Amino acid sequence: MPKSKFVDFKAVKAVVTMEQVLEHYGLLDKFKRGADSLSGPCPIHKGSNPTQFRVSISKNIWNCFSECKHGGNTLDFIARMKGHLIVTHGTMDTCLVHPREVFRAAVVSSAAALILMHNHPSNDPTPSEADIKVTRDLIRAGQLLHIEVLDHVIVGNPKHNSLRELGHFYN
Repeated sequence: MPKSKFVDFKAVKAVVTMEQVLEHYGLLDKFKRGADSLSGPCPIHKGSNPTQFRVSISKNIWNCFSECKHGGNTLDFIARMKGHLIVTHGTMDTCLVHPREVFRAAVVSSAAALILMHNHPSNDPTPSEADIKVTRDLIRAGQLLHIEVLDHVIVGNPKHNSLRELGHFYN
């Protein structure tokens, strides 16, 4: 698979600024510019207070000081704007997942792509054979629906693994 198909999240965070993201969503004109900051109403919970949402331009991070009390980097903001969904809860060693549930929200929201993520309670992010099989099944289901599965990330503590980076994705 060509390297260009990989999503390098560190690179995305490094090159995409909060100003660009706010401009993309048509929100930048609602923000007041300071020396190293932007402030305005929180676009996540549709607040009206003009100082409740602040962006540090030099650090490229944001914080809401009102209802949602969230903060983070550009990808965190995009996830909050576009949404994320918990599809299923597993047990200590098993999680039942079906493409119908995984792709339901993606179809309803007309998503072109999605990223799968789950944790391993053992904190070892090494993918199991079942993880690899489910990932490949979901990739095939996504191909039928024309919804690309960009990656499947397994979270441990303190590490994580990308099944795409490990070579478990295919064309």
